[in-house]
Amino acid sequence: AALAEATHLHYAGHGRFAGFEGWGSGLPLRDAVLELRDVLAAPRVPGTVVLSGCETGKAADGAAVGVGLAHAFLIRGAEAVVAPVRPVDDGQALVFGKALYAARGEGASWAAAVARGVAASGARDYRLFVP
Repeated sequence: AALAEATHLHYAGHGRFAGFEGWGSGLPLRDAVLELRDVLAAPRVPGTVVLSGCETGKAADGAAVGVGLAHAFLIRGAEAVVAPVRPVDDGQALVFGKALYAARGEGASWAAAVARGVAASGARDYRLFVP
């Protein structure tokens, strides 16, 4: 229910890319897992999403084409999703997030904010996903 009411989602935790072509992916929460299928079934998702968890932007293993968590949010209507495609270091994720939100607070576009976050943190695996 909270997912459908939020305008922005920031997830900081351990993402899980799993299952055939990513269909078993999820975001572990305190008492549950927000699975990819939960996102796809949500009546509404936030317009902007930052998934600061390992592989939350990953959509495939090798040459296979699949769907990942970032893509699920886009499919359901998010306008911008920021997520890493590979595992990220916790310290780098923190620096990335601080720089990302500082840039957004100054009026930077999502693309410019992601670029600033990458430059500040060295975490080169973050991507901006847009429809």
